[in-house]
Amino acid sequence: LVAGLLASIAMGIIGTYVVARRLTYLAGAIAHSTLGGIGAGLYLRDVVGWQSFHPMYGAVAAAIGSALVIGLVSLYAKQREDTVISAIWVVGMSVGIILLDKASAGGDAMSYLFGSILFISPQDIIAIACFDVFVILAAIVFHNKLLAVCFDEEFARLRGVRSGLYYLLLLCVTALAVVLLVRVVGIIMVIALLSLPAAVAGNFAGRLWQMMVLAIVICAAMVTSGLAVSYSFDVAAGPTIVLLAGIVLFLGIGGYFGWALVMKGGEGVAGIPKPLQKLRAGKSIICPLDSFIVNLMDKSGLGKRYLKVTMKLELGSEKDKELLEDHTPQIRDTVLLLLSSLTFKEINSIEGKLDLKQSIISRVNRVLGDGRVKTIYFSEFVVQ
Repeated sequence: LVAGLLASIAMGIIGTYVVARRLTYLAGAIAHSTLGGIGAGLYLRDVVGWQSFHPMYGAVAAAIGSALVIGLVSLYAKQREDTVISAIWVVGMSVGIILLDKASAGGDAMSYLFGSILFISPQDIIAIACFDVFVILAAIVFHNKLLAVCFDEEFARLRGVRSGLYYLLLLCVTALAVVLLVRVVGIIMVIALLSLPAAVAGNFAGRLWQMMVLAIVICAAMVTSGLAVSYSFDVAAGPTIVLLAGIVLFLGIGGYFGWALVMKGGEGVAGIPKPLQKLRAGKSIICPLDSFIVNLMDKSGLGKRYLKVTMKLELGSEKDKELLEDHTPQIRDTVLLLLSSLTFKEINSIEGKLDLKQSIISRVNRVLGDGRVKTIYFSEFVVQ
């Protein structure tokens, strides 16, 4: 129970980044590639005779290596990212199965594949606690950078943030989290515990830090409930925890669909919060909103500053595009009033610009209708 609750802290924080950045499939590849490292570790220990070599050393090496390969390919290579992810996924599993067979480690293999939370050692608990401290400090120190990388990587790059470096950092921390969770729920189900609590939290939270806190609470509740159910019915703890998390996720999705149908008078899912808007039918449509040039509010007496912004709106359907065209004067007036009320200090940071995006989306949706604008893109953002 202590190990599960401690793991919930890291899983809630990292899982939020994974879901926000849409890295779930990538994290799955990292998780399954660790089987190759575990197989190598068992082979070196049992066949070669390296008795001091723990299988988890191999898991860490495999996970970090896979994360770096996928990250570097995504950033610099011309190969399709999904192809490389799939290759690492299957190659890691294949190598692991071959080496486990050679090492005759059937019992150990089952514990790594499906987890053994009831047999966590004191050393494992200490390692998870130390990792929690590292994750919390990293989330605090690099919050603005990781926030920008998750939601607007291109804008962060234009502002001088080394987005590629922070992207690789996020992947490596995710890899370490996967290795620690292998002992709790196993390789096969680790990705579920990493993503499902954060996905549920995303339906109720409006800001990233709120999503993290809620994901930690949900993850801890799932671990506690899963252990209680597994003890009561004498079933495996790891799969029970993951099953409960999946049930909660689907109940949340069903509840939001029901809420949308009742509250929106049959309009469907247009009123569902942003994390579920991607389920709407039809392709997204990008519509330009032209440029805005405004005087920023000056409270310092150091002279006027001017802001020039060119933006595009991402809409969900042709109907939304027609509404935008019909209400363009009202929308431009609304955005102009918002931009004119800003100060240089308010937008002179990455988080300030992300807050501005959310404010624009909120105000435009008041005109068009809730949920019609999915996001906006700044193609030009100049302050003089």
